[in-house]
Amino acid sequence: MCDCSDLLSGSRTSRLYTQLVEKGQAYHANAVPSYPGEKHPNALVLFGQPSSGVSLQTLDKAFQKETQGLIHIGPSAKEMARIKKVGQC
Repeated sequence: MCDCSDLLSGSRTSRLYTQLVEKGQAYHANAVPSYPGEKHPNALVLFGQPSSGVSLQTLDKAFQKETQGLIHIGPSAKEMARIKKVGQC
């Protein structure tokens, strides 16, 4: 089953990697579904480490921008093709 974490993280072509890591806002950025375990199956945890000189508030806003984009615009055809190719959906 496909979930938002597949679209947000998991590869170098994912949303968080291309928009936050490659652009120098974070050293790493990830999304983990169902944290902790299956206790909260609809929870999604986003975490990352800001790059030097980047505040937590700036990184938080960048995370919000990416998640809101996914919510309001949805995944692109390229993103869907990527996760279907690796069998995550």
